[in-house]
Amino acid sequence: MSEVPHVCRVIAITNNKGGVCKTTTTVALGAQLAELGHRVLLIDLDPQANLTKHLIGKEPGALEAIELHIGDVLSGSTTLADAVLAYSSTNPDLVDKTLHFVPASYIMEQYEKGLSKKPEMPQLLRKAIRPLRPHYDYVLLDCPPQMSLFTYLALAAADFFFVTSLAATFSYDGIKNIFEAVEDVRDSVNPNLQFAGVGIMRYNPKIRHKPHENAVNKIEQLVTEQFGRDKVLGYVREDRMVEAAQEEGRIIHDVTTLSRVKDDYYALTTKLVEAVR
Repeated sequence: MSEVPHVCRVIAITNNKGGVCKTTTTVALGAQLAELGHRVLLIDLDPQANLTKHLIGKEPGALEAIELHIGDVLSGSTTLADAVLAYSSTNPDLVDKTLHFVPASYIMEQYEKGLSKKPEMPQLLRKAIRPLRPHYDYVLLDCPPQMSLFTYLALAAADFFFVTSLAATFSYDGIKNIFEAVEDVRDSVNPNLQFAGVGIMRYNPKIRHKPHENAVNKIEQLVTEQFGRDKVLGYVREDRMVEAAQEEGRIIHDVTTLSRVKDDYYALTTKLVEAVR
């Protein structure tokens, strides 16, 4: 019997809007995938480096001690493999699992002009990831909150894109903008880029005021009309444990074993796995 070939899924987590839980979701999905036994690599493409801060811990000087970041990889001064760091979980269910990440740095903004002039610019991230695909099951790309060069590179490198949103009008606008940007990326450099789905974050099913309900309905309608109702993958409730984990520089698995947001992200992860199968 022949072996089933290994498949690595590269997924860009995005929305053309800040504050919609892209980084929180990238970290949570990565942790859930690792807990399920998958080998996971997270790549921080946002110069704000929030994913990096989320995973580096609270030790004094930890952030400053990082020697290599994704900007160095894209500029060609190092390989992606050399920039990979391992997250060390304190959760017994994760201590022997693979959850790695590539950090970002605020100085990445200084790289954009030079990178944009490279003839091979659209393929820089895709080529950097290629040698590592055999070693991971999922590579999640945490994108900036706008259509910057780094978001473009993520969409050019990804197999799928997943959109996070709040139940708010501006988040809806951000989704529309991303859909338009994806069409441009498909036309120019990545015709095989597929939509994995949308997740609605900080969702409170008990809220019944009109703006909240209208925003949720508009998002669901937009996604359903273009891709089908099954692409609305789930809803994640707000939970103070998310901020507690961020404050500690840990994944949520390390700060609580019982949490509604952890349950919601588990459900979302299982649907995402099915969507990108």
